[in-house]
Amino acid sequence: YNDMAVRIWAPDRNDDKLASGRIISVIDGWGGEVNAQQSNVSEVRVLVWQNCSICRDYSAAPTTPPSPMPSPAPTVTPSPAPTTPAPSPGPPQVVYDSGWFQFNASAGKNSYAELGHSLYAYPHDVLVRVRGGPGDFVHYGMGAAQGDDSEEYGGVVFAYNRTTVRLWAPHVNDTDVGGGGTAYLINDGGDGWAAINTQQLQSGQVRVTATINCSSTYDYDSGWFTLESQRGANSYRELEHSLGSVPGFVKVLTRAVDGANDGFIFEAMGTAMSDDTAGNGYGGVVSAYNGTTVRLWAPDREKRRILAEIGYIVNVNDGWGGEVNRQSSRTAQVRVLASAESPCGTPAYDSGWFELHAQQGTKSYKSVLHGLSSMPSRVKVYVRSMDSPNNGYVFEGVGAAQTDANNGYYGGVVFAHDDTEVRIWAPDCTDASCTKQFGSMVNVFE
Repeated sequence: YNDMAVRIWAPDRNDDKLASGRIISVIDGWGGEVNAQQSNVSEVRVLVWQNCSICRDYSAAPTTPPSPMPSPAPTVTPSPAPTTPAPSPGPPQVVYDSGWFQFNASAGKNSYAELGHSLYAYPHDVLVRVRGGPGDFVHYGMGAAQGDDSEEYGGVVFAYNRTTVRLWAPHVNDTDVGGGGTAYLINDGGDGWAAINTQQLQSGQVRVTATINCSSTYDYDSGWFTLESQRGANSYRELEHSLGSVPGFVKVLTRAVDGANDGFIFEAMGTAMSDDTAGNGYGGVVSAYNGTTVRLWAPDREKRRILAEIGYIVNVNDGWGGEVNRQSSRTAQVRVLASAESPCGTPAYDSGWFELHAQQGTKSYKSVLHGLSSMPSRVKVYVRSMDSPNNGYVFEGVGAAQTDANNGYYGGVVFAHDDTEVRIWAPDCTDASCTKQFGSMVNVFE
């Protein structure tokens, strides 16, 4: 079959020799010739699904295989196979888990990894966890490179398709102009961020899980549409989700349509960590949402700038993964998914809204005790704007600082968690050479 037709061939002898091909044939040399058969006529049925995910409930007990047919006494009825118990209600089951493995920044092509998840469908959820070692704080991977190797940067960028998850860790590419920054696998501190309990590591451990749920539905699905960077106001999109309240779940997917990662999905982020001022390569999609709409920003160079158009909607390039499968593209397909409730259900801990300030020294850091006494399976940190033009819109925190205070306007919050607390870092510039107004709690600016 292809995307238009299904072709079917049955045996047909096309010369003068004895015809021996049958449409049903299980005879000589098979199963001791029990229930052997040859037939020239049968009924055929063709089924085609437009969208089908391969699912499996790993929480269900395994099915006991049926008793074999006694041979060769066809009058004896085999024991029936027990039925599989119905799956328990709850969140989607993890169907791929890489386990923890060693991964390093500044390791050339070894700072790139490709994992086969073997689901043969786009996962509904991919979570990339990063930690220094057992018991350490967990950070999350991100969906775009918003900085390059010209300054201090870190984190793990990931993308996925129907069979594979790709990971890029930072590696300084000295052969490119501007190379010379410092690369970290874990980077929740450094110049420009609240300097409390910070961690910068070039080596650590990564774990990738992927989830499929055939019954998964969304209250809002935009479908795939084209979005481009460097198109002025056309690099911005606002979509009405019509849920009537702030969604409990929003995911923005960006699918590459060309290049080394054609067909791979990158996920949008909740802040811009670079701008078009400093000349560093940056990209991805920034998203935010309120009770009415989802807002999307793709990179667009401010026209008064004389620098080249360096912002890309798909970007994992200079300084990432030893430049394996590197890509910067200005056109991609985007899809927005939203639901009134989180697929994870009601959170076991909710801090409620509290104020956090950028550029306020120790007040730009917050530790929140979640009280679970065990490692959470998922943590979300939301940042809600308190002023225009995005007053009331929710931006989501990220898992690493992809830039420092020397790459122009940057912002958002970085967070990590362990089995007792969630740590949150906001921008705070302590270096006398940096400009404090560049780092903000909410940043989607130049």
